Amino acid sequence: MVYMSEAEKNRKLAQIREFCDDHNIRYSKNQDSYYFTIRGTRYRVSNHTVEASNKAAYRRDGTRRRELYHPNGREKDTVYIHASHFRIPQIYMDLRMGRDLDGRGRSKPRERVVRCRRSRPSTDVRRTTSATSRTPPGSTAPSAGAATPGRPPTSCF
Repeated sequence: MVYMSEAEKNRKLAQIREFCDDHNIRYSKNQDSYYFTIRGTRYRVSNHTVEASNKAAYRRDGTRRRELYHPNGREKDTVYIHASHFRIPQIYMDLRMGRDLDGRGRSKPRERVVRCRRSRPSTDVRRTTSATSRTPPGSTAPSAGAATPGRPPTSCF
């Protein structure tokens, strides 16, 4: 977690407000939830869930503190992303560029094409790379020339 002074936080929030106004992004009064539509898909980016928001409308004794912000709960036609408000510009631009994001607003691993250095045109090797798909300790290493997750193949034949 990065800590910042109150003045720095206010400066960044002002920049985020300006970004949101420029890109037609609606936001809550305290700027912790953001709502926008890209190519017909509705998005909600927030640092809390809809369920947590509705739960906070009630005191511990069950009396109502405020109205429900989400009386119908989660909507089926909305994609929910749980992330800090400081990341809203990056998340918005990633979605505009067509990137697939997970529920935390991070890019999902993509299929990558690795081209061999040989002159044959049909020597592309397709594979998915992921930081979590490493060979576990104690297991045997793949044979020479095989594509290892996270590394290009040593040979395409």
